[in-house]
Amino acid sequence: MFEPPSKPLAAGCFKARPGPRPRLVSLNPGATSIVIALGAEENLVGVDKFSQRPRGAEVVGDLVSPDLEKIKALEPDFVVIFTPAQEHLKPQLEALGLKWVDVSPRGPGGLLEAVLQLGEILGVEERARRLADSLREELRALKPAPAKRTFLELSENPIYTAGRGTWPDSLLLLAGGVNIFSEREGYFTVQEEEVMRRRPDLVIVLHPGPGRNWPFKRVKVNEDLVLQPGVKFIEGILSLQRALR
Repeated sequence: MFEPPSKPLAAGCFKARPGPRPRLVSLNPGATSIVIALGAEENLVGVDKFSQRPRGAEVVGDLVSPDLEKIKALEPDFVVIFTPAQEHLKPQLEALGLKWVDVSPRGPGGLLEAVLQLGEILGVEERARRLADSLREELRALKPAPAKRTFLELSENPIYTAGRGTWPDSLLLLAGGVNIFSEREGYFTVQEEEVMRRRPDLVIVLHPGPGRNWPFKRVKVNEDLVLQPGVKFIEGILSLQRALR
């Protein structure tokens, strides 16, 4: 169940293959982490403010409303985005004559495909294949923790959580947990009474605050490892397994 999808992810709206050293602007920390893991940080001329910033790269703003004129001035061959959160940027980038590439992972298997796709764009296909193979083997070696009915607390006021099909839900499943809101899709707010009624075995807190004072066992986990699709997702799964145990 850890194989990447056989069908490639969306490769953006342009088919043109860049030159040997394409200039990239990454608008997502996860995509930035992949490029750096591929040893291609010198190709990054711009990154969002939440990404690790390679030497020489400009910060171009946040994930939702980056500075598009600043991005254009950097003359990138591609702007790397994740959807659905950055779907609205596609027409804005196109209006400025900028090419985008969407490498959004739909779970760990999709992230392996994103590694291969970025490796092809950057001209480091063999390096990308080795990285994807290494991550795949780590996935196969995982042994799920004892199953616990789990509530993922992404914020405490309002109470925000993640349902079926989201990145944190996919990591929780691989860790061995059971999401108490698995019948709902995407990210959404819930009422305190709703969580209380479902009586989770465990609340996993995935935000900087202490978390709400639930009458259930509560464990804080590094939110960046679990919420951010990137090459450290194995660490995210392991951190969830430690919480479940």
